[in-house]
Amino acid sequence: MRKPCGYPSGCAARGSTRLGNEITLLAEKEVFAIARKALADLATVSLEERVGEVFTRRLRELDPKAKELLGAALKNSTQPAMVRSAFDLPNEQKAAIQNALNETFSAAVRIKFEDSREVICGIELTANGQKVAWSIASYLTEFSKKVSDLVDTQSPPANKDAKKPETVTTPKPDTARAPEPEPVALVGAK
Repeated sequence: MRKPCGYPSGCAARGSTRLGNEITLLAEKEVFAIARKALADLATVSLEERVGEVFTRRLRELDPKAKELLGAALKNSTQPAMVRSAFDLPNEQKAAIQNALNETFSAAVRIKFEDSREVICGIELTANGQKVAWSIASYLTEFSKKVSDLVDTQSPPANKDAKKPETVTTPKPDTARAPEPEPVALVGAK
């Protein structure tokens, strides 16, 4: 028999399921926050240089569709493209990024550099709504999405899918008289 809230073991089960989901989500957020902090703390000059090298290589190796979209965004933008990084880029890295953009798009691309704590151990380029990025945060975001998808598939169905309690109605007595049963003849009776 189902309890009024729709769960076989009653409304307490719904509460414990919700609590379990909240604990899982909190743990997930904390793990990612700790990983982001640890990775940011571990960043070294050589790691930062390597991030710049990976980013410029990715710019040069953009797939044709992404290159076309970014090229159009750079061409049509009235503002310089924004290059954000988690760390202060040395002048050599800035020059390498500028050269990669100029070579990739066969034009003198205007860019502005900015430090940002939001870009975890990486670099991103944004122009007129288009973005190219490489960072450890993108890997963490992808991992977070996979964990969330797994949690969603393992969670019990939402309350909206639970069966509603059945309403039992008793018929009103009929005031009309029911017909009398017809007599049945027994065949072969003695």
